[in-house]
Amino acid sequence: MRRDELTGESASGELPTAGHLKGVRVNSRREAIYVALAAAEVCWAAPVFLALTRERIGLAPAPHSPLLLWLGLLALLLGFFYLYRALAAANLSLRLQQSLLVAGLLLSIGLVLRFHVYADAGLRGIDWFLQPLRSFATLTWAVPVEFIAILTLTHLWARGTHLARRSLGAGSVGFSFRSGVVILMGTALIISVFTGEDISGFVVPYFFFALVALALARSRLAPATVLFMGWFGPRGLASIVLGLFFLEQEARLPGQPLIEIAITASVLLSIFAHGMTAAPFTKLYARRVETMDAGVPELAAATGVVA
Repeated sequence: MRRDELTGESASGELPTAGHLKGVRVNSRREAIYVALAAAEVCWAAPVFLALTRERIGLAPAPHSPLLLWLGLLALLLGFFYLYRALAAANLSLRLQQSLLVAGLLLSIGLVLRFHVYADAGLRGIDWFLQPLRSFATLTWAVPVEFIAILTLTHLWARGTHLARRSLGAGSVGFSFRSGVVILMGTALIISVFTGEDISGFVVPYFFFALVALALARSRLAPATVLFMGWFGPRGLASIVLGLFFLEQEARLPGQPLIEIAITASVLLSIFAHGMTAAPFTKLYARRVETMDAGVPELAAATGVVA
């Protein structure tokens, strides 16, 4: 059996989209790319939703933490994504598929209004359904939070269906990474100017998930291999090299004692973290490699066989 049959890749090396998955074996690398792309996109969608629902537009602070809201939006995006894939793989009429997709959107809107927007409103019975209509009927300078929630969920719904149909080639994922950086920078600037909110907490997660997706798209290695190499790759040696470069400049910068403490701490943490995980992680990875199919790059590199 050829490697493209085992992994679901095309002959050109590009991963197939969800619309071509019928009868194809599930590929863990492809699924990891999908999840990483979704997580990266939520990193700039979540702060927009948070900023628009703050006190600056006449609303009470969000009842949930940014992390919990990020997880909720990610779950919704992936829910729309997998719903679309399941309906595309099912033998259903087009009209029924469209109806179920719309029903999923309406259900998510109801859940978000109930457990996020109106979490502390104390509404009962039919008031849950009447309150959005009252907000839309009331003309004020503030944008109704219900409208913001519905708009955000509609965006996630559209992006989830797009994610299921998009290409996972290295070029496409790379373009998503670059465009995401521009969107994140623009979002940070606009939110900072108009609301004063700080979204720096979403920057590092965005780069992490986006770079993971890019690395998996460019590499033919399994996610376990990428994670193993990523964990044991950088280590504290990079901190030592950069620290020596800094000391050679003999420059006195503001916060230099803090920089020196950070370098020392990163080296010590690397010694303990990588030293304590070297044996168990190596054993886990070795067991994972033993379950891989013949012809994968990991086994080819070990046996000297060119795939």
